[in-house]
Amino acid sequence: MNNVNEVVRAMMGKKLVDVIVAGYIDHENGIARFHPLFDNVYFEFDDGPLVQLSSIDQFWNLRLKLVDEIRSEIAIDEDDEFCAGSIRHLTLRHPDADSVLRSLTLVVDSSDPGLATKCAVFEFHDPTGAAIDTVFVDPQHTYGLRFAGDAEWTEWRFIHKSATVYRAHTYVDTNIKVSVKPIV
Repeated sequence: MNNVNEVVRAMMGKKLVDVIVAGYIDHENGIARFHPLFDNVYFEFDDGPLVQLSSIDQFWNLRLKLVDEIRSEIAIDEDDEFCAGSIRHLTLRHPDADSVLRSLTLVVDSSDPGLATKCAVFEFHDPTGAAIDTVFVDPQHTYGLRFAGDAEWTEWRFIHKSATVYRAHTYVDTNIKVSVKPIV
């Protein structure tokens, strides 16, 4: 198990290479059908870090963890085939840009002894430092992780503004937590 600072240090300032969802293929009536499992999605960064984002605690919290490989978190039927596919073009507004992670905000529940993560916001910049993508990750979606942008992040904060125990922990490319503040 990784602590948050380890995960942040591993990916901060690195180029995002791909966004991958694991799943399985079943073959029925001569057609191969891909079934993505959005409970776990992987961010693959240049120079090695593979970060697993997981919807945990019955789709209530988010976990970020460094992993060595993409693997199935559920039992797959023996006649089905485990696989993974890129969702980079569905996740990023500018999927072909050189997206470097410059800022990460984790919203945590300060009333939880383990500081449960409620959502995350990844901010990617191009090599010149210009902001190009904001990816909001919400683990409370019915089918696993939901990926969205600035508008959904703003909406989430508005909906949860009365949750006084939520705090935004923001990390910037210096790998240091630079602020902890209410989400409003």
